Parts: sequence; structure tokens; C-alpha cells
Amino acid sequence: MEAAALFTIASLYQAEIISFFTISDTIGDLEWKPDFENPKTKERLDTLVKIALKVASSELNVHKEIIEIIPYDLKWPQMFESEAKPIQQALGDNCLAVHHFGSTSVPGLSAKPKIDILAVVKQIGSIDSTALEKIGFESRGEVIPTGRYYCKESPRVHLHVFEERNPLIAQNLKFRDWLRTHEKDREAYAALKIKLAAVHTDGMSYCRAKTEFINQIIAKADSSIEASKGSRVQLPSSQQRINH
Repeated sequence: MEAAALFTIASLYQAEIISFFTISDTIGDLEWKPDFENPKTKERLDTLVKIALKVASSELNVHKEIIEIIPYDLKWPQMFESEAKPIQQALGDNCLAVHHFGSTSVPGLSAKPKIDILAVVKQIGSIDSTALEKIGFESRGEVIPTGRYYCKESPRVHLHVFEERNPLIAQNLKFRDWLRTHEKDREAYAALKIKLAAVHTDGMSYCRAKTEFINQIIAKADSSIEASKGSRVQLPSSQQRINH
């Protein structure tokens, strides 16, 4: 099937595909601006269409997910650490950083019992998926042109691999860091998730219902960063401290 035709089919199921990739507490969307001249476009669209059709036929049971929110578990940071090193080794020299993000990365925050890991790489096309499969990760395809998604069931881990300079890296870490240092917002987010989990029976509607709150937090973080920049006073060159 031609790439243009695949894009048309994938577009029809955009919401379902997004729901599949945002079941976890992540921020992001699909970019629907494919370059049909790029030979990788057809491969990506093939993957998305397969996912879309599976979702539509309920093979993935995305719309029947039981959303479980549990109190913060002190073991979550250790679980991340135990997964991070093998991931770094599997990604090799292509790996620039591995971060724990999502709700389980925020001390004191209730969350779904899964570890979200964000890996930053130099080149998305240089990922060795076979090496990741050897440590238990199953590829779920290309989320966006500069991102890939992998999952592991035992322990339950979602691995999001992004190419450096992808704006979603900063957004996810910004959201995490704000909740780590702002107790009231952290408690509000926990209460919101518990409330939504009680009324939503599918991951797509649950994640969409959190979007407004997430965007508000990112806006707060951005405003705080800008205010901090504006409050800095530049010292005369004679008073500037030089660190070696």
C-alpha cells in the first residue's frame, strides 16, 4: 500500500493510536506531517496502521483497561535504577541519558504501578532493538519521528526513547521536577488521578482528562523559569566569580 494511503488510514484512527501511546503518564502527541519522500515514512505508517486496526478490533484491549492508582512505593526508585543500567548498556554509545519520569518518579505521589523511563539518544535510527529485546523489552513502534516506545511486563516498565533536542524530553522532565518540589500541586494531581480512575474505564479518556492539569503545571514551570531569568542581576566583570 502506498504511503499516502496508509497515512489516510492512520489519520482516521489518530485518537486510538494516541491512546495506545499515552496509556502511561506521559506528555505528547503524534505528528501528522509525514514526509512522503522519506523512505522511512511508509515503514512508520505501516506500524501505526497495524496498531490502529488492532485497537479498533479490541485486540489490545486499550479501551478496557482497569486503571489502578496505588500509594507511592519506596521501591520505585530502586526499580528504576535496576532497569537503567541494562538499558544504557543496550543502547551503547548512542545513549546520552536515562531518566526516571512519570508519576512513579515523584516521591509521595500515588501512581499506576509501572516505571516510566525516558532515554535520550544521539540518533534514533541507530537504536539496537535486538539488544533491548534481550533484556525483556518489546518494541511498540515509532511514537513520533524522533521517538520509539518499548514495554516490559515483569517488572512493568515503559521505555520511551527520544532523539536529543526533542521538545518532549524537556516537557516531561519539567512536569516531573515541578511536582517533586511543589507539594500542593503534587497532592492536587494525586487527587485528580484517583478521581479520574474511578470514573474512566479506558486509558484514552483517562489521559485526556489529565491534559488540562498537565498543561497548567508546565505553564507554571515555564513562568517560574522566565521569572527566575528576569530576577538575575548581572555583576560587573570585576565581581564575577570564575570557577575552574
